[in-house]
Amino acid sequence: MKKLIERATKNVKDEYKVRILIDPEESDILSSGIIPKNIKTNVYKSHLGIYIELIGKAEDVMRTEIDIRRALIADYTKNCGKATAKT
Repeated sequence: MKKLIERATKNVKDEYKVRILIDPEESDILSSGIIPKNIKTNVYKSHLGIYIELIGKAEDVMRTEIDIRRALIADYTKNCGKATAKT
């Protein structure tokens, strides 16, 4: 994972943005402490769900995005016994 992030951040500007679509029931992810203080967040509502936009240094944003996705997958597999997650 470290090499992947290093390659991706080679030619990136200082500010990096990522949007993650989550289910409205998972909106407690903002208060869970996964998102560090040095990353700015914007939250948008749409008909599909809630978008969380992460803005900050590329490496920090990518690590946070991976952590959020892992937390969502872990929560989903815990609540749904038949689900298996492959990443």
